[in-house]
Amino acid sequence: MTPLAGRPLASPSGLGVLDLAVGRFVYGETVRAGRIHVVEDFFHDLSRHG
Repeated sequence: MTPLAGRPLASPSGLGVLDLAVGRFVYGETVRAGRIHVVEDFFHDLSRHG
């Protein structure tokens, strides 16, 4: 993916539909390229919130 020079990739105004779409695209491209990495214990304490 090559962003256009001088153009923002996503708006900084919160988690909107554009942000979700960009995230899904980046995730898909990362999986497709075989460059996905799992961070073990990222959510280390799931029982804390019931």
